[in-house]
Amino acid sequence: MSESRNTSRQKNTLLLYEIVILAAFCSMMILSLLSSANIVLAQEEAEAEEEAEAEEEDDGSPITETTTGEAATDTTAAPSGFNFAAAGDWGCTEDTEDTVNNILGKNTELVLGLGDYSYEDSADCWFGITQPIDNIMKISIGNHDIEDLEALMDYFGLSEQYYSFDYQNVHFISLGTEEEYLDMSNDKAKEQLAFVQSDLEKASSNPNIDWIIPFFHRIMYYESEGGLVDTFDHNLVDIYHPLFEKYGVNLVLDAHTHTYERTYPLRINSEGSEAPIVTSNDLSNYRSVDGLVIATVGTGGAKPTNAHVANELVAVQYENLFGFLNVDVSADGTKLVGTFYDNNGDGEIRDQFTITKSSVTIEEEEEEEEEDDDDQIGIEDELEDESEDVDGEDEVSIAASDEENGNEEFGEEDVDEDDDDNIGFDIDDSILVTETSSDEE
Repeated sequence: MSESRNTSRQKNTLLLYEIVILAAFCSMMILSLLSSANIVLAQEEAEAEEEAEAEEEDDGSPITETTTGEAATDTTAAPSGFNFAAAGDWGCTEDTEDTVNNILGKNTELVLGLGDYSYEDSADCWFGITQPIDNIMKISIGNHDIEDLEALMDYFGLSEQYYSFDYQNVHFISLGTEEEYLDMSNDKAKEQLAFVQSDLEKASSNPNIDWIIPFFHRIMYYESEGGLVDTFDHNLVDIYHPLFEKYGVNLVLDAHTHTYERTYPLRINSEGSEAPIVTSNDLSNYRSVDGLVIATVGTGGAKPTNAHVANELVAVQYENLFGFLNVDVSADGTKLVGTFYDNNGDGEIRDQFTITKSSVTIEEEEEEEEEDDDDQIGIEDELEDESEDVDGEDEVSIAASDEENGNEEFGEEDVDEDDDDNIGFDIDDSILVTETSSDEE
């Protein structure tokens, strides 16, 4: 009996040891699994934090910035087609508020400010009105922005008035157009010119860029001078128009006159830059466009003025209205469709034009033209009717002086140009080469 009990105790002790060992093994396995799980969780948390940080740094915008003096880098987002708005000469009025609301109503993805914002010593009133769109806005500087220039530059993160950026398949470039940036005896003017030439060259060779669109404040072509035109404004034509043509620019945006005016396609005239060559008299459709279509959009909200572009150069010309130009960019990079939306009449269309690249076949253009015929004929009929009204009822208004319109800037004073300082059509290559080398250093 005693031996039997001892044997039983030994078996029980052995079983107990086995249970303890098994329990210890299981505990080790569980701890090992938990440790692995914790590592995986920690890795996932780290990855999630990195993604969150990346999202904070990249808000999903297809805008690619460039610092002054450097060409914009390629965009990472695949082009999907988008629209952008443009307007200048805003002020702080009820009409300015209407322009902002008009833009918001068209689901605009990008807004270009074409200069002259508050017309006051401070830009605060304009900042307040445009707050709903300031996160999608890029600006150029106008002559009335000098009073609060530092605030404007800081607000939009600018270190210089000339810069460029990419938005999907479009390269935008902003220019300074005050005397400091156009008088070629100034260092700033030479630096801007060198930057523009280098930037256009790089953008035109970028396979991801289908369009290059310059935007600035002062107008390129004008019928009369008076208080509107400064001494060196002619360099926008003499120097920059040839550069724009050379690098394939088709659309240019400016403001300064408080009107909406759109030219026919204009090619530089080497025999007299003040008289550009009209390459198409079509009112709205420009295929394989030769030259620049220049849209003056000074309709943001400031008091209207008279038109200043010569009648023989313009396809469309409106006074006494407010609104903005919307441009739809096709995803395939072949087409721009510009539409001017008046603030009145729930965004009434006052102008519509199309610029089509040569990569689109004639058959495709004819098919698209047939599809759009009804709408386009309707728009052109409206434009013709309104043009007749302008020729009749508004003839007095067109002839009225700018001084009577209450805008000191548009007085009747003549600005004498210094012929000795005039830089003609031919650009001095030595200036460009020297400044480009300096800029790269």
